[in-house]
Amino acid sequence: MTTEPRDASAVSALAAAIADSVNLIAALASPKVAHKWVAQGGLGSLHEASIAALDTWFTTARALGGPASPDTEGSQFPYPLLTRLRSELAAAHDERIPGEAIVALSREVLAALGVPEPDGGWDAFDIAVSS
Repeated sequence: MTTEPRDASAVSALAAAIADSVNLIAALASPKVAHKWVAQGGLGSLHEASIAALDTWFTTARALGGPASPDTEGSQFPYPLLTRLRSELAAAHDERIPGEAIVALSREVLAALGVPEPDGGWDAFDIAVSS
């Protein structure tokens, strides 16, 4: 079995894009965190930031190719769920706080990514938010 060499900067960019996206998806999954994000103003709405992060993830993964790419059958990431979440966010672009459907889908994405539900559940999850 041969593997193609990967550009370390491309792999690093993909890791950063995934981390940004997962952090924002966790904010979407937690009403307390989402409300804090919006209350602090952030850079645009939580929806816009999440769409931008997902777009960066998809673009970076496509450029890297291989099993990380959304275009690879059997990719290691749940791209159908991620794409559905992005579509739901785009459709709800006027909302600043995620609705129930986005909250539920965000939780489903996190579970598919192997992110465990926090102690007390996503409704109780709370962290400091910096903008």
